[in-house]
Amino acid sequence: MFVGASAVGAKDLKPTPLASNTPGVILHVSFAGNYLQNDFLRPADRRITWLSIFFGAFLTPWVVFYSKRFLLRAAFPVALLSLYIGISFLAFRSNVIVDAVPFIFSTVASSFLSFGYVSFTEAADKRRVSHLFTQYVSKDVLNEVLHNYKEYQKASAGTKVEITVLFSDIRGFTTMSETTPPEKIVEMLNVHFSVMADIILKRKGTIDKYIGDAIMAFWGAPVRSADHAEQAVLAGQEMVDAVREVNETLRSRGFEHEVRIGVGINTGTVTLGEIGSEKKKNYTIVGDAVNLASRLESITKEYHTPVIFSEFTQEKIKDRIDCKLLGNVKVKGREQPVTIYTVEKSP
Repeated sequence: MFVGASAVGAKDLKPTPLASNTPGVILHVSFAGNYLQNDFLRPADRRITWLSIFFGAFLTPWVVFYSKRFLLRAAFPVALLSLYIGISFLAFRSNVIVDAVPFIFSTVASSFLSFGYVSFTEAADKRRVSHLFTQYVSKDVLNEVLHNYKEYQKASAGTKVEITVLFSDIRGFTTMSETTPPEKIVEMLNVHFSVMADIILKRKGTIDKYIGDAIMAFWGAPVRSADHAEQAVLAGQEMVDAVREVNETLRSRGFEHEVRIGVGINTGTVTLGEIGSEKKKNYTIVGDAVNLASRLESITKEYHTPVIFSEFTQEKIKDRIDCKLLGNVKVKGREQPVTIYTVEKSP
């Protein structure tokens, strides 16, 4: 039997986890009950606490860094915390006190730090990829690249890909530049390149570079497309047709010479990536397919046709675009002759 006072004036009221004014005799009753029934709370092994901190501090960042799914990144820390708290409640029912605070702190802190680091680095990578492609491709293509920027970031290091290459060159540019003031030449090139670039970008092409009076572009990268050959040929034909617009603009500005262009197109496998020195690199392509496209552009004046493409391009577009056979030609750098075609004009 336990006898005690519960009145406020008796000053035998004690604060406990259950109430702020618990009669002191209740403490004796509780202790006696725990002793008789061996019902004492026991702390968990300290090794479990340290192991939980390790999992919270290292497992969470590992999932955040290496998982490609944002939903898994976000859900994993929450699921881990819920699981540990559930285990803590079950352990408490078995009179085992599990330290939950160290685990919760380590998991939450590592989650915030991991997400912060990933957000910062991903934003930096997106800016880098955006800067890499912004001068070469259309906005639609750039948005596609940024949406899957990790894939294209790897591709920029070097990859083999089938594409269609286009070279366009101004006829008689050397003679033109010798008899025209330099400021007029610059103005002419800017007008010409602006119109040609708009066509290439509209056709979802990638502008590789401007080489003096020439343009090099390609289709099928960085965004893969099944119709890259068709888009390149259509772009080439549109570029030839747009020369009329270029000449009208130049005449209105007092330019005396008439611009004419030749376009060479070829389809093949190339090496694609950032190529150059440590101080200056370009996202470009190299390979025999590029050289052949350049050679085809140079022979357009010999065949008196503004657009020439190879048999490899014709094979890709023959079911969608009417092609006219021009013959076989042996170009510099290739032992085997190449069959060449142009676009069949409507009667």
